[in-house]
Amino acid sequence: MTANPDYLSLAVALADHIHEHYYIETPLIGEPPIPLFDDNCSSSLQMPARALEKLGVVEPWKDSVRYHVFTCAPSEFRDVMRKNENRGCSFDGLVLCLILCARLRDGKETEVFRYLVALGLCEPEMREIEHDAVPGYRVYENGKPKMRKTIAWTPKKARYDVLYNSWPSLFG
Repeated sequence: MTANPDYLSLAVALADHIHEHYYIETPLIGEPPIPLFDDNCSSSLQMPARALEKLGVVEPWKDSVRYHVFTCAPSEFRDVMRKNENRGCSFDGLVLCLILCARLRDGKETEVFRYLVALGLCEPEMREIEHDAVPGYRVYENGKPKMRKTIAWTPKKARYDVLYNSWPSLFG
């Protein structure tokens, strides 16, 4: 991985991530289940959906605004995106999509996370696990606080926090 990843590499990482983690067999009423990417009407997934749609690798399923299907196999992502790169969102819009995906996976070692580290936007961090029901109460294992890997954002990410507030303008 290069220190300054290019647009297509980031776009392919985004498409791979969405395909791997969010493109799932979805049951339908009166029809067999089919693989769909559900953006859950959440900006954290709507932005990646719009970015990937502009690059030609996803399209809305039927007339849905929420469900998407991939138009090609993962092995074809780079070629399809290269043809549609001029229609794609900006580099910053693409990076914002990666940030949102990394937040959803919270520190899990993914290609998206590794690219964000390469861009200097975050670092892996180990934190003590707090009990879900009792804030401030630590979880222990073998007498030691149980740790989990999470994301430590760098000050460089603040720029993208500002961009997030106007995200619809980034995706047209």
